[in-house]
Amino acid sequence: MGHSKVDRLLEPGSEELTLLLDEMGCTLEEVGEADGKPLWQLSAFGWQGFNRARKLEFIAVLQQDV
Repeated sequence: MGHSKVDRLLEPGSEELTLLLDEMGCTLEEVGEADGKPLWQLSAFGWQGFNRARKLEFIAVLQQDV
């Protein structure tokens, strides 16, 4: 198994994250709200990435094999 480190942190609704996920065939959509915070659902290739929508503060982009 390779090693990885955090390359950068992105906010869930950022354009940079949207473009990165799009390159991988994924989407992250705001699907509701709970306690005044957005709920997010990750989808990839027609499947939901989370069992249920999640509150997210940031997404870590990893750099592999460093």
